[in-house]
Amino acid sequence: MPLIDIQNLNVSFSQHEGLLQAVRGISLQVEAGESVGIVGESGSGKSVTFMAALRLLREPPAIVTADRLNITDIDIMSADKKKLSSLRGRVVAMIFQDPMTAFDPVFTIAHQIIETIRTHRPRTSKSEARTEARELLLRVEIKNAADVLNYYPHQLSGGMLQRAMIAMALSCRPQILIADEPTTALDVTIQAQILQLIKQLQIELDMGLIMITHDLGVIAETVDRVLVMYGGRIMEQAPVQEIFDNPKHPYTSALLQSMSGNLNKDGRLTEIKGTSPNPITPPSGCPFHPRCSIAQPKCATSSPEVSQVGPDHTFNCWEVS
Repeated sequence: MPLIDIQNLNVSFSQHEGLLQAVRGISLQVEAGESVGIVGESGSGKSVTFMAALRLLREPPAIVTADRLNITDIDIMSADKKKLSSLRGRVVAMIFQDPMTAFDPVFTIAHQIIETIRTHRPRTSKSEARTEARELLLRVEIKNAADVLNYYPHQLSGGMLQRAMIAMALSCRPQILIADEPTTALDVTIQAQILQLIKQLQIELDMGLIMITHDLGVIAETVDRVLVMYGGRIMEQAPVQEIFDNPKHPYTSALLQSMSGNLNKDGRLTEIKGTSPNPITPPSGCPFHPRCSIAQPKCATSSPEVSQVGPDHTFNCWEVS
C-alpha cells in the first residue's frame, strides 16, 4: 500500500471574480522510503496539492474533490476532525517554508516541541518529552541543545530555527515528511547543510519524503523521482536523472535551461517568456501553450494525452514524441 495515494485531485477556491482552479486532476503515489520532488514555478499548485491532501485548507472557500485521497490506510476525504488531527504530525509531518511564521513567537522552543510530543503521546510526561526534545535537537545537529530549548524563536538564526522545525516535525516519528521550500530563506552554505540533513534523516528513519520547491538544484540533490507541475497539472514525471538527461516536456526543458549556470549566447540566464496562467481563466488545451516555442493550433484546443517514454517516465505534450 502506498503511503500517499491520490487520484484525480481537484482544488478550487470561490472568489468574487470567479472560481480559481488551483489544482486540476492530479494523480500521484508515494511509496515507503521513497523521495519525490515536486517542482514548478510559483502558482503551479505544488503547495496547495499537499495542503489539500492534509485537509489544511479552509472549506469553503476551498473546494476539494478527489476520486481517491488516501494516506496510509486512511481515507482523508471521509475522515473526521479527530482522525485528521491524529494523522497530522504522527503519520505526516510538514516542514514549512518560513520557520519564523511556523513557530509561535510567545512560547519557547521547548514548549512547542513538548506540546507536539504530548499531543500525540499523552502518556509521555513533561520531563520525558523534554528529554526527547533535547535529543531531537542534538539529532538535527544543534550542539547547545539544552540552552536552545529555553530560547524563543526570535533568538535563533534562520538556519538554527529551520533545524528546530525539522526536530519538531520528527518528534512523533512520522512515516511521511513533506518539506515545503525548506531552504528558501537560508544562505547557500546553510541551505546545503539543511538539505543534507533532511536526506540523511529520511534514509535513517525510512520515511517517505516529498520535497516541494522551484529549485531544480535542490531536486537534484535530494530526491529519487520528480513531478513537474504547471498550471495546476502534472506535465512530466520521471526518475531524477532521467529528468535532467532526457526531459521531454517543453516546460521541463525550459526550467532546466533557466537554471543558474546555463547562460545563453549573450551571457545571460535564459528566461521563460510570458507569465504563469491565470487560474481563474486558465487557457484551454495545454496550459503551457501560450508560452511554448513549439506550440501548434491543436495545443490550444485539446488537452494532451499522457505519453509513456519508459516504465517510470510520462509526460503530457502533443508535439513531442
